[in-house]
Amino acid sequence: CTIKEAYIAALGQARRSVYIENQYLWPEAFVGLDHLRWGERSPDAMAVLEAMAAALDRGVSVSIVLPDHPNCGRRFTDGGVAWLRARAPAAAASGQLGIFTLGSSEDDASVPGGVLYRPVYVHAKVMIVDDQWWTAGSANLNSRGMQSDAEINVASLDPAVANDLRLRLWSEHLRLADADRVHLSDPLVALPVLRAAADANRARVGQ
Repeated sequence: CTIKEAYIAALGQARRSVYIENQYLWPEAFVGLDHLRWGERSPDAMAVLEAMAAALDRGVSVSIVLPDHPNCGRRFTDGGVAWLRARAPAAAASGQLGIFTLGSSEDDASVPGGVLYRPVYVHAKVMIVDDQWWTAGSANLNSRGMQSDAEINVASLDPAVANDLRLRLWSEHLRLADADRVHLSDPLVALPVLRAAADANRARVGQ
C-alpha cells in the first residue's frame, strides 16, 4: 500500500494512543515544487487529517511533535493544527489532542527573562499507534509527502519495537536515564509527564 494508505489504515485501527513526530502538518495543496495555493485543500493531506480527527472522535489520545519554526514558516503547520483543533474542539480542550515542540534552554542573564531558548528542529517522520504499530521514513505529512514526492517509509506491526521506539524518543525529549524509562511504559499514563514538562518549559521561556 502507499504511505498515505498505511497512515490512514493505522489511524483507523487506533484504540488508545497515537504519537507522531513530523516536520510538517499542512492541509494545503502544492501546485509547484515549493508553491502553495493558500486555502486549497490537498485531498491526500486532508485524508490523513480526517483519519486523525476520527481517532480523536473515538477517544484516542493523539500527540504530535512539530518544529516550533518550520523552515517555510509557521503558517504552514499552524493551518493543520488549527484545523484539527476546530474539528475536534473537545479533544483539544481536554488535552486529548496534544501539540508539542522541542527546544533547549539555558540560564543567561543577558537575555530578557534570563533564559536563552533555542528551538530544536524536528525532521523526523514517525508515527506509533497503541505501542503496537510503527512507521518511520522520509514522508512528510503534507500533499507532497502523501502523494507526489518519491518517499519511502518502513512500517511494522511489532509491539516490542513500537514500545521501545516511543520510550527512546520520550526519554530523550525528557532527558531521562534509561533506568527511568519504566515510568513511561504506558503512553496514556506517561502523557501527563510529557505535558507537565511542556507546561513548565513554556512558562520558563515565557518569563
